[in-house]
Amino acid sequence: REGKIRHYSPIEKLFDYFSSYQMIDSQGKKTNLMSVRNFFNATTPGSYISHEHAHARSSHQVIAEEDVGADWLISQNELPMDGYFLNKLNDKGLLTYLDFHFLFLLISTPKRYLEMIFHAFDISADGKVEAKEFVFILTKIANVKADPESILKMQCSGLVKYLFGDDLKGEVSRKDFENIQKEVIDNILRLEYKSYCPSGKELTEVEFCRHLLYSSNFTEKKKERLLKRVAKKYGKGKGISYENFKSFYEILFGGADLERALFLLDTQGQGVNRAEFAKIAEYVGHHDLDEHLVDVIYTLLDENEDDKLNHKEFHPILFHWRHSRGFQKESLAVSVGHLRF
Repeated sequence: REGKIRHYSPIEKLFDYFSSYQMIDSQGKKTNLMSVRNFFNATTPGSYISHEHAHARSSHQVIAEEDVGADWLISQNELPMDGYFLNKLNDKGLLTYLDFHFLFLLISTPKRYLEMIFHAFDISADGKVEAKEFVFILTKIANVKADPESILKMQCSGLVKYLFGDDLKGEVSRKDFENIQKEVIDNILRLEYKSYCPSGKELTEVEFCRHLLYSSNFTEKKKERLLKRVAKKYGKGKGISYENFKSFYEILFGGADLERALFLLDTQGQGVNRAEFAKIAEYVGHHDLDEHLVDVIYTLLDENEDDKLNHKEFHPILFHWRHSRGFQKESLAVSVGHLRF
């Protein structure tokens, strides 16, 4: 069910489904709110961080306005790692639907489009975004019919307080947008990596491939067959470090850039070799990929053992990955004629 919610449901339903809390103000108005744990679960298939609430409107935990930011609520939702950006948001409060929409937009959009997102918020074109600008544009992006001033007065948004301070007089720059994207992606990936190697050791090649296959549409029988091939070659492998794990998944966060690059490099459909794939990775992720990691990916997916991978072999894993998280719904896209980026 969670997979279908991420894949097919609109973002507002995704938010409601994974939100744990419902705040009732002094006027009796109800507002659904999300914890950072909920956010991780909403964006991560197979997430392991549980919560006794969430999953449908009827199971929300009802809280009062004064509970937002209370010590018991902060403690209840803290993620199991020190220094996390998401924990800093947790210290400031909960996430509103607008907060969720903004963070979801950032992590689902390729890095090179971030400047366009920032300019959309920078109404005054002075290189800085104030709280009023931020909330006003966000209501338009999320199609929320509400007065921005009223939203700011609610004081329940952990994101808005983090960005602009408790007095809401701060400003954010394009660099702040870039840092938020970088840190949220890092937090999600670090938690996922930890779930596969809780002992603190490096991820094995087989576990890395198991993680890759999790969101694919392969049958369980085929997944096991592919994993056996990896296990045979890397029974005593050197493992996959977090940095190499992260560098690969940052490419998948790059969205359509990866698919377009593969298409342009392989117009005949004959496939790309390891060196060509590494070149594509550098273009999309803006950094080099570890040769050992590339070799593991080819061992997993290159079933005919011709040392090449084509779009058909990549698609069940690399492109289905974004859809399994719902990223196709909210990422910024640019269309030129019939060509969509």
